[in-house]
Amino acid sequence: MENDAKKQEQVCTPEEAAAFLNYMTLEEWQKANPIQKRKACPDSEGLGFWGTDKFTVGYVDEVNGPDSVEMPEFVPTRYELIQLAKYWANIVIDLNFCCFVMGGEGTSDLRQQEFAKRRVGRIGRILGTEEINKIVDQAYEEYGRKQNPRAWAIFTNGTPEEKEAFQDAL
Repeated sequence: MENDAKKQEQVCTPEEAAAFLNYMTLEEWQKANPIQKRKACPDSEGLGFWGTDKFTVGYVDEVNGPDSVEMPEFVPTRYELIQLAKYWANIVIDLNFCCFVMGGEGTSDLRQQEFAKRRVGRIGRILGTEEINKIVDQAYEEYGRKQNPRAWAIFTNGTPEEKEAFQDAL
């Protein structure tokens, strides 16, 4: 039991997460998966998870798991960077809107949202402020067209009182 408590306090790196989820030591996992000796994405820093063999809290594969490692062999084109920015902007928008509509968020949501913001920010430093603002505005517009018009209007332009009244009515 004491060992489980220690595990819960530990924040895992993506490599440790992969080993943990495969019931291996980190060293065993790295030997079995040499390609995964890659470096974790710097946008993952501080977004680890914790848990025991019974449950985990805050694990999101693309944020703090094996799929968050960098792939330096592949350099995206400008077009691909724009698509990535749209993808991560949509993650942020979706998490914010769902939190607004449902009135809460989980630890995995918080990690994914922070990671997505970091990705959009990093891409924005490459493409420039004007370009990233256009991409984010376009993502909001496209996402909003698929939502309940009243909920979307209150989410994007509502006063604090309107937002509170909307959430209270749910």
